[in-house]
Amino acid sequence: MHTIFWGSMVGICGIAQIISFYFHLSHDDLKMGRAKIFDLTESMRRYYPLEAMLQIISCIGLFIYNDYVAFAFSLPMLLFNLKMLLYKEFNCHAVVEQEYTKRAYMERISYLKTLFNTTILVYVVVRFIRSFSKAVQYRLFG
Repeated sequence: MHTIFWGSMVGICGIAQIISFYFHLSHDDLKMGRAKIFDLTESMRRYYPLEAMLQIISCIGLFIYNDYVAFAFSLPMLLFNLKMLLYKEFNCHAVVEQEYTKRAYMERISYLKTLFNTTILVYVVVRFIRSFSKAVQYRLFG
């Protein structure tokens, strides 16, 4: 049961990490001139709710599974995602750069979310490997 739980957490956290890394790369593409502001805000409007919901599900799973250290680590990001979802701060369309500069903090947030998701993904993968190795030892040696 532990292995199934941690395996599903690896999947959930992995998908959230891919989405946050995509946002981080999109901001870099915007700086380099490879992407347009409208494309960036459109992708954030489309994929941010999915990333936030995956992070919320993983945080609730950690709480239910009694992993309070990881839950406490995830709590600030949970509160931030809930605030963003409730006030719909991600739901904007910027056509020109002046409109996007009002939301310049989103670039820093995407970087911090990438770091957070990487950290929690490493933690979950380590827990999955530990759980999987215990399951294999149990199957082999009884």
